Amino acid sequence: MRTRLNTSLLLLALTASLSCKSGSSQAPEAAPRPELTEADREGTTFKPKDKVTATLGPRKNKPAHVLETYGKFALVSFDDDGNDWVTGNFKGWVLQKELNPQGAIANHPYDDECAVSVNDAVRGRWNTVMPETNGVVKETYGKLAHVEFVNHASGWTQCKLLKPQREDDEAGGDAEGGGGQPDAVTKCRRGCNSQCHGAKNKSKCVNECRRACG
Repeated sequence: MRTRLNTSLLLLALTASLSCKSGSSQAPEAAPRPELTEADREGTTFKPKDKVTATLGPRKNKPAHVLETYGKFALVSFDDDGNDWVTGNFKGWVLQKELNPQGAIANHPYDDECAVSVNDAVRGRWNTVMPETNGVVKETYGKLAHVEFVNHASGWTQCKLLKPQREDDEAGGDAEGGGGQPDAVTKCRRGCNSQCHGAKNKSKCVNECRRACG
């Protein structure tokens, strides 16, 4: 009788052990992907060249046009007073829901990968007139990364455009120029006069150019 009892207990123990091993070998379930909400889908489905009003850094509620959309973002180019340096160069990523009119989100880029990770120290820019500056990645979204830069600016940029910080950078910043300003910022600001040559309102152009430099 005791032998049968011992055998039964042994079989139960073996069965439990095999069950645990089988369960531990299974891959954990992937986190559920958030679904688009009704609010996400509301708004305008933008096409390239569609006119909007957007806010980006020094551009506060300025006319712009859409270049492309990507998930919840739109890449916009600003149409600023006919100044060629702005019309041709000042571009950046803006949340579609922060545009006027608001954009309709068609999908989220789940399958795209970013070459950098949160907390990586990188060098880059969040708009096309800002000089390359050191920063830290705070968030990623598909092929885009949100970077907080050492000059207190922050914004979204393509992951592939970011670079590792240079070895000669000190404390995550740029080399300091005269008056404590980073050399790249100083150089950018000094070039504003020539960039604004021939502008309809040169003074306004220069001031906005310098603010965009950081």
